[in-house]
Amino acid sequence: EDLFRLINRPYAECSLGEIIAALTLFRKEYKGKLALQMMFVQANKEQAPQMAKIAEQLCPDEVQINTPLRPCSVRPLSPEEISAIRQSFSDFERVVTVYEASTPDVVPMNKEETLRRRPKPWKNMGKLEQDDE
Repeated sequence: EDLFRLINRPYAECSLGEIIAALTLFRKEYKGKLALQMMFVQANKEQAPQMAKIAEQLCPDEVQINTPLRPCSVRPLSPEEISAIRQSFSDFERVVTVYEASTPDVVPMNKEETLRRRPKPWKNMGKLEQDDE
């Protein structure tokens, strides 16, 4: 729970357990394709086996393993680190990592507007960065 709050900074009254319960209920009712995105950084990479168990509860059709590639306060995990994390998800039929997915070349339509919405460097994220060192 503490790590979830540190990384995701959710609404104060929202717990990880509530999110998992809601997603589990959603999955029981939703008959379409469910892709589950999981973000990994230095601070949570060792929890990959536990996160895989949570993913099993949700029965996704696809698991997407990500690490932040945009500029931010934490360094992205290396392809080797993501590959090691992928091993925890070997029981899933379809697993895609951020390094395996194709990425189209995208140019901002308005650079000023993009920078306004996504300024850098991000502030107040220093605690996560400390885990990288």
